[in-house]
Amino acid sequence: MNKWKNINLPFGPIYDNKSIDKKFGILRNTKNKNDQEKLNNDINELYDGMDSFYKRKLNIPGTLIETEDGEQFLIGHVNAMRGICDDCTEFESNTIVKRYKIVWVKNKGK
Repeated sequence: MNKWKNINLPFGPIYDNKSIDKKFGILRNTKNKNDQEKLNNDINELYDGMDSFYKRKLNIPGTLIETEDGEQFLIGHVNAMRGICDDCTEFESNTIVKRYKIVWVKNKGK
Protein backbone atom coordinates (compact mmCIF):
# COMPACT_ATOMS: atom_id res chain seq x y z
CA MET A 1 0.00 0.00 0.00
CA ASN A 2 1.22 3.51 -0.78
CA LYS A 3 2.49 5.77 1.98
CA TRP A 4 0.86 9.02 3.04
CA LYS A 5 2.13 12.13 1.24
CA ASN A 6 1.96 15.48 3.02
CA ILE A 7 0.49 18.27 0.91
CA ASN A 8 -1.21 20.98 3.05
CA LEU A 9 -3.29 22.55 0.25
CA PRO A 10 -6.92 23.60 -0.07
CA PHE A 11 -8.98 21.00 -1.91
CA GLY A 12 -10.07 23.66 -4.39
CA PRO A 13 -10.72 24.97 -6.87
CA ILE A 14 -10.36 28.19 -4.89
CA TYR A 15 -11.17 31.51 -6.51
CA ASP A 16 -12.67 34.89 -5.83
CA ASN A 17 -16.40 34.12 -5.97
CA LYS A 18 -17.44 37.68 -6.82
CA SER A 19 -15.08 37.92 -9.80
CA ILE A 20 -16.09 34.52 -11.18
CA ASP A 21 -19.81 35.04 -10.56
CA LYS A 22 -19.70 38.43 -12.28
CA LYS A 23 -17.94 36.98 -15.34
CA PHE A 24 -20.33 34.00 -15.49
CA GLY A 25 -23.28 36.43 -15.30
CA ILE A 26 -21.92 38.46 -18.19
CA LEU A 27 -21.10 35.28 -20.13
CA ARG A 28 -24.68 33.98 -19.78
CA ASN A 29 -26.02 37.20 -21.31
CA THR A 30 -23.42 37.57 -24.07
CA LYS A 31 -24.30 36.45 -27.58
CA ASN A 32 -21.10 37.65 -29.30
CA LYS A 33 -18.71 34.69 -29.82
CA ASN A 34 -15.58 36.85 -29.45
CA ASP A 35 -16.81 38.25 -26.14
CA GLN A 36 -17.69 34.74 -24.94
CA GLU A 37 -14.22 33.48 -25.79
CA LYS A 38 -12.56 36.40 -23.96
CA LEU A 39 -14.72 35.84 -20.87
CA ASN A 40 -13.92 32.11 -20.90
CA ASN A 41 -10.21 32.94 -21.06
CA ASP A 42 -10.59 35.41 -18.16
CA ILE A 43 -12.37 32.76 -16.07
CA ASN A 44 -9.69 30.16 -16.83
CA GLU A 45 -6.97 32.63 -15.78
CA LEU A 46 -8.72 33.17 -12.44
CA TYR A 47 -8.83 29.40 -11.88
CA ASP A 48 -5.22 28.93 -12.97
CA GLY A 49 -3.88 31.44 -10.46
CA MET A 50 -4.64 29.27 -7.42
CA ASP A 51 -2.81 26.12 -6.34
CA SER A 52 -4.97 23.37 -4.92
CA PHE A 53 -5.36 19.61 -4.57
CA TYR A 54 -7.89 19.83 -7.41
CA LYS A 55 -5.62 21.85 -9.70
CA ARG A 56 -2.85 19.27 -9.29
CA LYS A 57 -5.38 16.68 -10.53
CA LEU A 58 -5.05 14.59 -7.37
CA ASN A 59 -8.81 14.36 -6.86
CA ILE A 60 -9.14 10.94 -8.48
CA PRO A 61 -11.13 7.92 -7.34
CA GLY A 62 -9.02 5.69 -5.11
CA THR A 63 -7.33 8.56 -3.27
CA LEU A 64 -7.69 8.72 0.51
CA ILE A 65 -7.44 12.26 1.86
CA GLU A 66 -7.09 13.54 5.39
CA THR A 67 -8.34 17.05 6.14
CA GLU A 68 -6.91 19.50 8.67
CA ASP A 69 -9.44 18.38 11.30
CA GLY A 70 -8.32 14.73 10.99
CA GLU A 71 -11.32 13.47 9.00
CA GLN A 72 -10.59 11.04 6.19
CA PHE A 73 -12.47 10.73 2.91
CA LEU A 74 -12.03 8.22 0.12
CA ILE A 75 -12.53 9.83 -3.27
CA GLY A 76 -14.80 7.40 -5.01
CA HIS A 77 -16.87 7.22 -1.82
CA VAL A 78 -17.24 11.01 -2.05
CA ASN A 79 -17.15 12.22 -5.65
CA ALA A 80 -14.07 13.82 -7.12
CA MET A 81 -15.58 17.31 -6.76
CA ARG A 82 -15.84 17.17 -2.91
CA GLY A 83 -19.34 15.72 -2.91
CA ILE A 84 -21.23 12.72 -1.66
CA CYS A 85 -23.59 12.83 -4.64
CA ASP A 86 -23.64 14.51 -8.05
CA ASP A 87 -24.95 17.87 -6.85
CA CYS A 88 -23.85 18.30 -3.24
CA THR A 89 -20.58 18.63 -1.37
CA GLU A 90 -19.27 17.04 1.80
CA PHE A 91 -16.81 19.85 2.52
CA GLU A 92 -15.80 23.28 1.24
CA SER A 93 -13.26 24.13 -1.46
CA ASN A 94 -11.08 25.83 1.13
CA THR A 95 -10.89 22.69 3.32
CA ILE A 96 -7.19 21.98 3.78
CA VAL A 97 -6.01 18.54 2.68
CA LYS A 98 -3.11 17.76 5.02
CA ARG A 99 -2.10 14.49 3.40
CA TYR A 100 -3.24 11.91 0.90
CA LYS A 101 -2.43 8.45 -0.43
CA ILE A 102 -3.50 6.35 -3.37
CA VAL A 103 -5.24 3.21 -2.09
CA TRP A 104 -6.48 1.79 -5.41
CA VAL A 105 -6.24 2.62 -9.08
CA LYS A 106 -9.09 2.15 -11.53
CA ASN A 107 -8.25 -0.18 -14.40
CA LYS A 108 -8.27 1.83 -17.62
CA GLY A 109 -9.71 -1.02 -19.68
CA LYS A 110 -12.81 -1.43 -17.51
